[in-house]
Amino acid sequence: MPFHPVRSLSAAIGLALLCTACGEAPVVPAETPAPRTGPTNPLGVELVEVVRLSRDVVEVRLALVNRGTEPLDIGPRFAQREADAAAVSGMVLVERAARKKSFVLRDARDRPLCSTGLAPLAPGDRYTVWARFPAPGSPTVVVELPGLPPLAPVAVPPPGSP
Repeated sequence: MPFHPVRSLSAAIGLALLCTACGEAPVVPAETPAPRTGPTNPLGVELVEVVRLSRDVVEVRLALVNRGTEPLDIGPRFAQREADAAAVSGMVLVERAARKKSFVLRDARDRPLCSTGLAPLAPGDRYTVWARFPAPGSPTVVVELPGLPPLAPVAVPPPGSP
């Protein structure tokens, strides 16, 4: 059967709606088109590293780069909630094989364990941001930020390698 982008996208949307109705976060299939960095999206994202802080926690560090000619207000762009307006709390780790998403950890006061207080990114500027997640069971994960294409799969250090 030939590949039909409209049918594939329709199936992905239907699956996402079904999973949302069940209360689970859907994992978007790899073939779903995503926006690319370009003239309308001058924000570049680069993986700096994934480190294991403990047996149960990993930290992802990313570099955000403004490749455009205008300042970018990145504060509210990556927030999971309105209260997190200047944080990267919307970052997720996806374990594709397990069909599982992990969200940024939160402290006892429900504050995200990630970079906060993000100021506008001037043209040519580069900020390094971080977020902490529950350690995944898979040896590789995909890092996603809201509104941007997923990054390439990355290896997660095994337990015992802080």
